[in-house]
Amino acid sequence: MLPKTLVHASPYLACGSPLSDGQRFLEYYQVTGPVLKVRPDMVAVQKGQERSEIGRDSSTQVSGDLKVSARVTIQYRMTAASIEIKPAKGK
Repeated sequence: MLPKTLVHASPYLACGSPLSDGQRFLEYYQVTGPVLKVRPDMVAVQKGQERSEIGRDSSTQVSGDLKVSARVTIQYRMTAASIEIKPAKGK
């Protein structure tokens, strides 16, 4: 079974919108490969042996015809959905 990566595409990726001070320093990533699956909330792309599922929403900009087997380059940022603090071990 192939490993699967799930990330969320930010609406700020390709639209050139000004970013707040906190967003300005986030690192951008990209994945390039053939599209395996398209849904309104996700695009799955094959990169080597890895399948990446990139989340998207109505504000994600798409240029061209996004469909299965199209070769795409997706730029995205990783943003935490939640953070849980664990107690230190041994206390």
